[in-house]
Amino acid sequence: MANTYTYVINTLDYQTSDGKVLCVHYSVIGDNGEGVTAYMNGVIGLGGEATIPYEELTEEIVIGWVKDNLAIERGIETIIKTEEEATDEEGVVTTEVKTITRSAEECQAIAEEQIQNELDRQIAEQIQPVRTYGTPW
Repeated sequence: MANTYTYVINTLDYQTSDGKVLCVHYSVIGDNGEGVTAYMNGVIGLGGEATIPYEELTEEIVIGWVKDNLAIERGIETIIKTEEEATDEEGVVTTEVKTITRSAEECQAIAEEQIQNELDRQIAEQIQPVRTYGTPW
């Protein structure tokens, strides 16, 4: 059975004067469906840029904000440069720099995949530990 992943909003930091959300504290829970779970926690800073009044927020809206900002939180770049080496017929090696531009959706997908991979690793380690604790006496 494949692992499932659930986003949970733990709390919001918001300004009392106008209700603008400053930070979202969230968790992502991985569950293997057989009683083994793993957790990751994070904080997304919004800087008061959220325009929906606090009283009108739903968990679904805030989870959307979290997912939209995961790539930024995890440092996933939209523009990356790669170097490729090529050798011509005379044996001369040249290096070409290529620029790749990722969409916001691609960056979000990469961030979510990283989180899922980490949760999968944690679940796998609980099922088949790679280390344990104790003393030999």
